[in-house]
Amino acid sequence: MSGLDGIALRPALPEDLPMCEEIWREGLNDYLLPLGQMEIPPDNANLRQLHAHILATDPDLFWVATRSDKAGAEVQVAFAAAARRGPVWYLSMLFVRPGHQLGGLGSALLERILPTDGAILAVATDVAQPISNGLYAAQGMVARMPMFNLVGRPARPEALVPLPKGMVARPFDTPPTGGRDQVLEGDLAEIDREVLGFDHQLDH
Repeated sequence: MSGLDGIALRPALPEDLPMCEEIWREGLNDYLLPLGQMEIPPDNANLRQLHAHILATDPDLFWVATRSDKAGAEVQVAFAAAARRGPVWYLSMLFVRPGHQLGGLGSALLERILPTDGAILAVATDVAQPISNGLYAAQGMVARMPMFNLVGRPARPEALVPLPKGMVARPFDTPPTGGRDQVLEGDLAEIDREVLGFDHQLDH
């Protein structure tokens, strides 16, 4: 395939995760900085936790692309990770180093992890990435619902619309009674089944 000379694809290993974090950061900064957005910082503990979780729960759906450098050492140049929950296959991430893009590498990785059993395909993507969106649309993953990223805290919480009468909000991580596991099973899994039709408690 074009652009894949010298590239090898294989399932990811735990030792690949730091390099996946680097590829993710390079890929985002490559298109965010020219748009005047803030630079992605080099340390992203939450991302590392997410990568480790996906590798633990869906190891067959986490692949990396590598090449050999001049010294013969293996260098990761791209990765793709997805999660399967019930009937839904969700593409969590697909990132290619800027110097290796537009050569078919993203398509090749995506082919390795796409389901073959008629699963529902899902992805959340950025409108500022037309090439990626074209790749996903070719597989039937097209934009259906807008999502907005809001950062910060309300300056006037009293202006927020109150909850309906009899409804009380509480953080999941500070349950009033019972342990965290009990609350997750009793609350989050029930919400998942009601809204999605299946639960994904292993993610909570």
